[in-house]
Amino acid sequence: MRGRVMPLITKQPPEGFNTIIVGHDDPFEAATGIYPEPQGVMFVLKPDGVGGFKILGHVEPQDWAGIVGTAG
Repeated sequence: MRGRVMPLITKQPPEGFNTIIVGHDDPFEAATGIYPEPQGVMFVLKPDGVGGFKILGHVEPQDWAGIVGTAG
């Protein structure tokens, strides 16, 4: 799983764009070593341009409602 997921989460999107990946916990854990708990948590990653990434933060499931409609 790691070999399939890493290219997705380490590829830098084009300038001015973001990539959103929705998936299950096992592939994320295989690629990052982090078990995404609680279920429904969202992690924000930034590809580093050399095959890795930095975790910028996360959004807990109960906080999703607060971010809906805030994007421009």
